[in-house]
Amino acid sequence: MRDSMADLLPVDIPRDFTRNGNRNHIGHLCPVPSDLRFSYGTAGFRHNADLLTFVVFRMGYLAGLRARELNRSIGIMITASHNPAVDNGVKIVDPMGEMLSADWEKYASELVNTSDEQLPTAVRALEVQSGQLV
Repeated sequence: MRDSMADLLPVDIPRDFTRNGNRNHIGHLCPVPSDLRFSYGTAGFRHNADLLTFVVFRMGYLAGLRARELNRSIGIMITASHNPAVDNGVKIVDPMGEMLSADWEKYASELVNTSDEQLPTAVRALEVQSGQLV
């Protein structure tokens, strides 16, 4: 059974999920400029690793919604290699290892590019769009 809007608690976004609270892998604060836009492509989101932490958190949330919609396991892939640092990335993988569907790629880009102030509203809207709430 899906939750109804009336039964929900307020959305409380942990600071680490925000652009302003973004931290790198050793815990140093690395705020992400509000005008920096990320786009989800074949390789997911790619950028310098210092700016991807908040993206990983938000994609974890999105993967949870996707798993709930499909009632299957969803993967999150963190990519890093011998390539330049700007080629680090994070992407969501559907149950059989296939790419995330195009409609969910759109959700991913919207969620990552949402301002900190609008994130609680965007989270609720995404839950409704994806059928998680009635």
